[in-house]
Amino acid sequence: MVVSSPCSVVVFGFLGSFLLFHHGWQSLFVVVSVAGLAWALLLRTVSVRSRSRHKTHYKLSANSHMTERTLRLEVPPTPGPCTRIPWKKLLQQPPVLALFLAHFSHCFLFHNAISWLPTYFHDTFPDRINSAWQYNVLPWASMAVGSVLGGWLAEWMITQNVDMTVVRKTTTTICLGGGSLFLLLMGVVGRGGQRFSPTLLCAILSFGFDGVSVAATVSNPIDLTPSSAGALFGAMNSIGTLPGIFGVSLTGYILQATSNWVLVFSIMAGFNLVAGLTFLAFGSGKQLHLDS
Repeated sequence: MVVSSPCSVVVFGFLGSFLLFHHGWQSLFVVVSVAGLAWALLLRTVSVRSRSRHKTHYKLSANSHMTERTLRLEVPPTPGPCTRIPWKKLLQQPPVLALFLAHFSHCFLFHNAISWLPTYFHDTFPDRINSAWQYNVLPWASMAVGSVLGGWLAEWMITQNVDMTVVRKTTTTICLGGGSLFLLLMGVVGRGGQRFSPTLLCAILSFGFDGVSVAATVSNPIDLTPSSAGALFGAMNSIGTLPGIFGVSLTGYILQATSNWVLVFSIMAGFNLVAGLTFLAFGSGKQLHLDS
């Protein structure tokens, strides 16, 4: 599921670059809008059919020789009592706060990257405008691959009976540490606008490591609070939207004031470093017992 996000950027990054250079901005907006509406209608159709199929289940009778159908209604189980989530206790737990900070840092890099990476390559390598599809597609393809590999790594560690806290701290370190390292290298290597391919490689590797978050912060809520993982994930993801609102604007302000991309990348890496160290110190993969 998480892989679908970078995959969509891959598809529309490649398609968008083609439409932009050959048919202008208007064609890009029209295609994206039509695709979104078509996808919404498809989901609506599938959900309605699925709902009706689950309400009534038809079972072929074994003695009818496939000619008569017997109808069997499946009564859904009665839901249990709704339990209140102890938010006050939950938000006082160091593993939860460390998770929020780590996810905030990951989203700070993600939202800034999706908003500013094309501008960085366009400004730094103006003579490579025909290569726009490469920096609009390849880093996101790498993120999709990193998400899959991160999931495989976490699953393999679990099958080897590795403690879940070690699994989450390992994947979080790979995600935040690797993403920060190659982000900084991208800024340093790209100085002067002469080394396009090495700079692009750094971007690809940075995004690939950042994709490991699917096995790190994204999966951690179900470890901490299995009975209310959805609520905790929702709160975590709400915090993760803040960099998309304020972080992108902050980056724009810094660039307008300094035109210093290395400073921008250093701030992102600094966030990741602080968040990674905090998660190493306080993060956990064990269930929280809030009643004790």
